[in-house]
Amino acid sequence: MYMITIVQTQAYKVTGDRKYIDRAAKEMVLYLDELQRPNGLFYHAPDVPFIGDVVMDGWRQGWQNCFNVCLRIVNIVRVF
Repeated sequence: MYMITIVQTQAYKVTGDRKYIDRAAKEMVLYLDELQRPNGLFYHAPDVPFIGDVVMDGWRQGWQNCFNVCLRIVNIVRVF
């Protein structure tokens, strides 16, 4: 959803060739039909329909740690 469809859309913008935007649309339909769950979230892949709570909590914690590091860097830069 965030990779090949963006490339295809950009190719359409550059070339004006409709085949690229058609490919992006087909890919989005596939994502929506195959990967989107009833709650609106998406599976990672059709063969990975479930991510356990432990893995998901680890994923959330990783992003939280990344965010905290970024905030610290911003605060350090402000000091200088």
